[in-house]
Amino acid sequence: MSVLRLLHFLGMAMWFGGALAAMIIVVNVRQKEWTVRAVVYPLLAKVHVVVVGPGALLTVLTGLLMMGVLVTGGMGEMMGRPSIIVMQTAGIVAGLIALLGGMPTAQAAARAASQDETPDNVSLLARLGKRQAMVSSTAGVLYLVALGGVVLLP
Repeated sequence: MSVLRLLHFLGMAMWFGGALAAMIIVVNVRQKEWTVRAVVYPLLAKVHVVVVGPGALLTVLTGLLMMGVLVTGGMGEMMGRPSIIVMQTAGIVAGLIALLGGMPTAQAAARAASQDETPDNVSLLARLGKRQAMVSSTAGVLYLVALGGVVLLP
């Protein structure tokens, strides 16, 4: 169980740290020239694919494995605690949003930014940026709800 907990915390650090770094970069590059965005957006996609996505996946998978260990180890009654319920529900939903919404959107933005600066591409990148902000913010809030739930609730 200690190894699973270590991997769970590692996944959480990767997920949240990568997402926070990506958010700071996006806020600072949004008004830059197209040539700058053409370089930065593929790097942001790489951060999502190499750090954020695997961190979310590792967090969710180790969380599920730890649930199984608790149930099979005779501690299934813990699963009914409000803190565990909030953590599981918010964490799984946040992980799915990060994996199924955040990563594909970051990759699509990287593709759009790597093309020539045309009104269509500028418009597409703006729409993808708004979608990425919404998806990442939603996943981030749910991540914090999961973390807060396990820390603050009984």
